[in-house]
Amino acid sequence: MQERHPYKFQSFRAGEGVSAHVLPTRKFKTTTICLMIGRELDERSTHAALLAEVLRRGSAMYPDMRALATQLERMYGASFGCGVLRMGGRQILSMRLTMAGENFLPRRVALLDRAFEFLREILLRPLAVDGAFAADLVLREKHNLRAKITSLMNDRMAYAQRRCIEEMCRKERFRFYEHGDVKAVGRITPKGLYEFHREMLSTRPVHVFVVGDVAVRRVVNRVRGMFAWRGAGEYSFDGMESQPSPRRARKVVERQDVEQAKLCIGLRTYTGAREADYPAAVVYNGLLGAFSHSRLFRSIREEAGLAYDAHSFIEGSKGLVLIGVGLKGSDFDEAMRIIRRQMSDLREGRISRDDMAKTRKSLTTRLRSSLDSPLQFINLHYSQMINGVVLTLEQWTRKIRAVKPADVEALARKVTVDTIYLLIPDGKK
Repeated sequence: MQERHPYKFQSFRAGEGVSAHVLPTRKFKTTTICLMIGRELDERSTHAALLAEVLRRGSAMYPDMRALATQLERMYGASFGCGVLRMGGRQILSMRLTMAGENFLPRRVALLDRAFEFLREILLRPLAVDGAFAADLVLREKHNLRAKITSLMNDRMAYAQRRCIEEMCRKERFRFYEHGDVKAVGRITPKGLYEFHREMLSTRPVHVFVVGDVAVRRVVNRVRGMFAWRGAGEYSFDGMESQPSPRRARKVVERQDVEQAKLCIGLRTYTGAREADYPAAVVYNGLLGAFSHSRLFRSIREEAGLAYDAHSFIEGSKGLVLIGVGLKGSDFDEAMRIIRRQMSDLREGRISRDDMAKTRKSLTTRLRSSLDSPLQFINLHYSQMINGVVLTLEQWTRKIRAVKPADVEALARKVTVDTIYLLIPDGKK
């Protein structure tokens, strides 16, 4: 049976610890290149976050933002970005370039070759002198990184979710923030950051993704040429951690100058992306709080009127579900009662046919929407790859559709409340 959405990367070894993943398609009039370098989250996550900030600001050939912008304009208005992502207990340095597809240009230009030359320049020839990054550049980007980290406070729910994860995973790699720690920023030196950069390049696996109307062999050759200097070695990273044993739920209360309380509850499903019942965990989260038809949104917002927002999301690498609710601090007990009741209903298998149908449809629609964005599709494929389960969207769709209420009930019986984090206004209970 032929799949209706046969989008699938063709993968090749392209050097020592280097893989090329190519998706030839005429769906987009652009070509997207994404270079991923993975590492375990640890105490040096701030180094990787700062490195991304420094790399995106220039290189030996393009020493400032004006020179970078000029080169990108010469490449028919290409866009470039560099940052870090968190996937489970892993931190990913991601370098992205999107440009016009060669076959859609008014005249023939070897734009793909220019793109790889540009990325090679940025990654391998950064602004450094005598084994250290330029001091003024590092100082400036330290300031920017501090601002990025502290800006999290402006989104109180995002802050509450981060704090809940820190408390929940206090002995696991997942506790580290992908953008690092404000205090750690000040301890990084230009020389130490440059040495970290060289270590990343020489010890970590590299994955290069290309989506567009491209020739596969040509892409693989460009990737191989970009990393031909790498010698034989052990290029690996894992970040996978064993699931902790169930434990009694912890409650953490933090007081700050906020107008509204934020409740974040960390659940453990003990079911990661590699597990056979992971699709049931995805459906469980969909029924619980992922959509506007989900139980938390209906029961807490629409029926009880306790909050403007009530949602949940799943972190597949770790098998975690996080619930987020914005409410008055005085409504905490009532909100917890409703949440526990909804979880109990799922454990008891009280799931309507209509809820299952809406959840399956919403999940499959969300999956298919990733086809509209090359970067989304790349991130989805990469996250599957490092979690050890790579499926096409059609295969995922079939798995979601195959989940029965009994599967969700069995999964729900495994779920435990690990951490209850409450952020409340100063002076209020």
